[in-house]
Amino acid sequence: MCEDNRAAATLDLYMDRAEDAQWRQLHRPVLAFWEAKGTVGKPWDVLASWRAESAERVSHKALACGDLLTEEAHDAMLAEFSASVRE
Repeated sequence: MCEDNRAAATLDLYMDRAEDAQWRQLHRPVLAFWEAKGTVGKPWDVLASWRAESAERVSHKALACGDLLTEEAHDAMLAEFSASVRE
């Protein structure tokens, strides 16, 4: 986990910027999750970020968990995903 955080703030950041320069918008609906109690939703406008990346509908949900979204809120993610597929 610490190595992933380090990479996100250094090497990954530079790679992401290079990819962003070549990026085209997604042409598919997006379902975005983030941690309501974590650090992602505080400094970033997650919804605005995904809306800029997608030419189609962006559904979103801040889940009641900390920084380990997939470990702490996997049942909630699955429920939200399943509901969105049925829509």
